[in-house]
Amino acid sequence: AIDVPTMSTLRRQAGETAIPQNVVEKIQGMVSCEELPSNTTCPVSGLPADTKVYLHAECERTYTKHSGPTGGADRYFIALILLGWFWAAIYLVGRYIFGRKSSVEEFGRDVGVTFPLLIAATAQEQFMGTRNQKKLKQWMQSTPIYAELLEEYPSGHNVSSKQANLMNGEDTPRSLLVHGDRLRAFRQAVKLTQEEAANRSGYTDRLIRKLERGGPVNLQTLRDVLDAYSELSAEIRAVHLEELIIQHRTPDQLIREWFERVFNQRDFSAIDELMHPDVELFAEGETRHGQEVIRQRIAALLGAFQPLKITVESIVTGPDHVVAYWHVVTTHSGEFLGIPATGKEIELRGSSYARFVNEQIIEARDHWD
Repeated sequence: AIDVPTMSTLRRQAGETAIPQNVVEKIQGMVSCEELPSNTTCPVSGLPADTKVYLHAECERTYTKHSGPTGGADRYFIALILLGWFWAAIYLVGRYIFGRKSSVEEFGRDVGVTFPLLIAATAQEQFMGTRNQKKLKQWMQSTPIYAELLEEYPSGHNVSSKQANLMNGEDTPRSLLVHGDRLRAFRQAVKLTQEEAANRSGYTDRLIRKLERGGPVNLQTLRDVLDAYSELSAEIRAVHLEELIIQHRTPDQLIREWFERVFNQRDFSAIDELMHPDVELFAEGETRHGQEVIRQRIAALLGAFQPLKITVESIVTGPDHVVAYWHVVTTHSGEFLGIPATGKEIELRGSSYARFVNEQIIEARDHWD
């Protein structure tokens, strides 16, 4: 039997032999290691960034120079004046047959690089339609390594992903969301620090942190890191790769899951799973920030109204957001917003707006009677 080493082993054995010599090679290396894109704020709109797009920079171009006999036209007209049409024509034919042919020389080289950038989904149309070089370069400045590219090649020409035909292209590795908490548990189970895990898998500790936050990463990266952990644990070797991938869910599915798990099943773990750590909620006339504050609000709601079962009547969906219309019949059994329990059965109708980033609620609004 042939013992074929895992990809992570090959990466580790290869080491860092190829040292990038210029900023283009640095960018290409960072893209291959999934260290780019690194921005979290959309440079177009200033909103949280959740959509990957591409820019292409043509840093240098080759140019050609024709060389050959000079003064041909002047000599023809001199012959025309002194000798007449016949001898001028003879001169021109002779020059064509016996004269030295011009040559073409190429100078410089073609240098270009395609690189990713994160923007807000709502800014995608504006980004795709922009051809203004000043704006494109300004958006690039949001990432330090791209700013370095502009300094090294100040006359480079930038085109949007639409022009480069790269947006959602077949050659672009598909990014996946993963169960970061499980990957963190695997690393801790084999007693590796993030830096040690990076060395074993052939990536950077920054990428390990990205994995443990849930991605997105490409499939090969996930496979390599899982291979590195599997070498140290028989239990991890039994885990199927597919178990670590979060299957894509639509905003409609996510909001239904939110109401069912959090309110109807009282499953508070769904708050950590379905709400972004930086979530912002507007409800009851005030704005709340973060998972913990929202957890306290939901606990107060569930304590004040029992039994509580929310029925979602209809949902209006957008590309990254929903508005859910719901109603509930329940009993006011505990204090809420300073109002003591009345013991009365009440019927509430309301609507909830939610905007999602990477399948988590980043912004929400609740309105009810």
